[in-house]
Amino acid sequence: MQIDAKLDESSRDSRRHLQFWQSPVLALLILVSGLALSFYLSSHFAKQSRERLQDRFQATVQQTTRVIQEKVDRFSLLMMAGRGLVLNNPSLNSAELNVRWHRMFDSFNVNYGDIGVVGLSFTRFIAAHSRETFIDEFNRNNSRKLTIFPPPADNQPSLVVMHLVPKSIEDRVLGYDIMSEEKRRQAVLETLRTGKMVLSRPLSLLPTDINSLDYLQMLPVRSVLSDGETHFLGVVTIGFSMSMLINSSLEDLPTPMRIQLIDTRESLETPGFDTHPDLGNTPPLLSMTRIITIGKHSLTLRISSLDPSAISAFSRHYDTATLMSGISITLMLTLISMFFIVTRQQALQLSRNMAAQAEEMYQRYESLFAQSPEAIVVHVNGKVELANQHAARLFGCGSPDELYQRDITELVHPTSIEFVERRREILSSGSPLEPAEQLLLRCNGQPFMAEVSSSLINYQGQEGIQVVFRDITAAKQQRLEHRMASTLFEHSADSIMVTDNRGKIEMANPSFQRLTGYSSKSVIGRTPDLLNAGHHSSEFFYKLWSSAKGNGFWRGDIVNRRKNGQLYIQETEIHSLRNETQDITHFVCFMRDVTQQRDGLEIDVSSTTAQQPSKLPNRLHFHASAESDLRRAKETNTPFEVGIIRIGHPSTPVDGTDKNHDQLERLSLVAQILESATNNIRVALLSDHELAIAKDGTASVCDGAQLRKYILKHLPPASESRTDITVAIARYPEDGCDLESLMLVAKNRADQA
Repeated sequence: MQIDAKLDESSRDSRRHLQFWQSPVLALLILVSGLALSFYLSSHFAKQSRERLQDRFQATVQQTTRVIQEKVDRFSLLMMAGRGLVLNNPSLNSAELNVRWHRMFDSFNVNYGDIGVVGLSFTRFIAAHSRETFIDEFNRNNSRKLTIFPPPADNQPSLVVMHLVPKSIEDRVLGYDIMSEEKRRQAVLETLRTGKMVLSRPLSLLPTDINSLDYLQMLPVRSVLSDGETHFLGVVTIGFSMSMLINSSLEDLPTPMRIQLIDTRESLETPGFDTHPDLGNTPPLLSMTRIITIGKHSLTLRISSLDPSAISAFSRHYDTATLMSGISITLMLTLISMFFIVTRQQALQLSRNMAAQAEEMYQRYESLFAQSPEAIVVHVNGKVELANQHAARLFGCGSPDELYQRDITELVHPTSIEFVERRREILSSGSPLEPAEQLLLRCNGQPFMAEVSSSLINYQGQEGIQVVFRDITAAKQQRLEHRMASTLFEHSADSIMVTDNRGKIEMANPSFQRLTGYSSKSVIGRTPDLLNAGHHSSEFFYKLWSSAKGNGFWRGDIVNRRKNGQLYIQETEIHSLRNETQDITHFVCFMRDVTQQRDGLEIDVSSTTAQQPSKLPNRLHFHASAESDLRRAKETNTPFEVGIIRIGHPSTPVDGTDKNHDQLERLSLVAQILESATNNIRVALLSDHELAIAKDGTASVCDGAQLRKYILKHLPPASESRTDITVAIARYPEDGCDLESLMLVAKNRADQA
């Protein structure tokens, strides 16, 4: 018997082994294994090919970027050479300096066209009151004749082109006033303010080239006077075409490339120059981003390959030859194995598959029904036959059993019963039903609103209706709250601006346009920098955003500029919004114009000292109020004056020492004397040795000399400030038409005094 048992066991093992080799499992194993191996090898070889292409492309991009960077680095050296020539030859007249200018730059043996340079020039600063004298003296001593163009305003200072390389275009631009064009003028003001090299915003130097992107790089030229003060002589400028520079860098490349240049001061995404604009904005497969620096500014280069063969190879995720060979071999082996199996097993396998599929469908439906996140009820002839656990919770029952054999109308609010009967008739006729909202009843009689979807099913040989319920009470409440929030946003008297977590504006209400002059559509996608009046330091904005991100809130005053150029003081509240993971997704900014309320604001400028000798308005409040006074002067056509009163020489920043405390006492004393002279003078603190004043021109003390005499007359006899007071006045409209120009003239006059 033991022998028979062993034989039976051996026979069963043999049958199982035979069934395995005669079953489709073997063919399936061959097919899956062969396909998996084919795809793996094909993907591996394609990945290696893409990595080689990526390495070659990256090397080309680095080489191209280095070539472009080396070219633009020469600009700074050329400009510093020009500044050195001007400063080292202060006694030369214009003609002799012009000869040395061309002799020096010609000796460099530089092909300016290869590095994209349009022109390298020196522009001299000429005050409005000395312009005619300068032109007459120049024309007497030079064979070249100077005419300033475009004709500047009588009260506007000029920056005039005097020397230019290449010489071939010097005569055409001799006398051109770069202050006449807004972008050049803004660059000049920035380089004067910072004293450093500045890159202008994109402008047109090559008007015949419609796809040209040109810039001016400027370096201020200041001479140091014997008393330590500096005197502004002019600006060394280099005009260059990024279009020419980039195109010349692409000429010697072995493969075609596309370069897009993005100036983030103009746009964070839109290229200012594109070597192939006809290709549109479709993202390339082979693309890299690099940064080039010009002075203190950065420009972004987006470089992509245009080599069709490289792009085609990089887009393939599988090596075609390897994949086709592997699939062919796999299919051949699979067909051979299936040839021996399918005849014997076809009928049996078909019946097993059908039974398995039926069982699987039943199990799947049962599992989905029980585990569905939606509440599901099946009723036949109006009686509940089946319900899941979610349905029991939705209707307030302890278990689905409490719903069984209930009439379906018991779960429907009386006001919805007619609607339910009508939908049942439509469904019974074979017409589909769209989901609908119905008022239902919980088991305790509490009504609630739900979205209902109904469909016909076969349940145990009978026609039944499967109903899916979804409680939408909370959703309707959310929609109501959303409508209320939208109404508050649209009709709020406060200006509201919403940005994403990177500071890009996504929404702005109508009050925003009334406050700033910008429509909501025009600011979408931009940043709040468009309102920046330039009166706050980067440290101020760093603390602002640090508080908004860290604490979720910031409140304070910001001096901003409207679309029409008008300055105003803005009371600001910033709130951060966070998602479920506590990551910041948006910032909501509430803004209000408080210029009139802040008109009398005083900021304690000596709060770091041991005592508090004075309180004076600061530079920000002065600019805001002076802009308002100048605007009124323009509207009423009355005189307006600004000035600088300098007491002593610059000292160290206010640090609480007795020396600085005494200096602030002197400033406070002079400010009190000025305010007692007339009610029409505004006084503000610029630095530890300078006061700014603004008056409407009708004050009893008019010019700088009278004002200085008045101050000296009222100073105590023993005051240390009696002998080192400088007063410089600039008048509207004779010396300028805007506050920046007037303050620049006053500062230059104070420097020259």
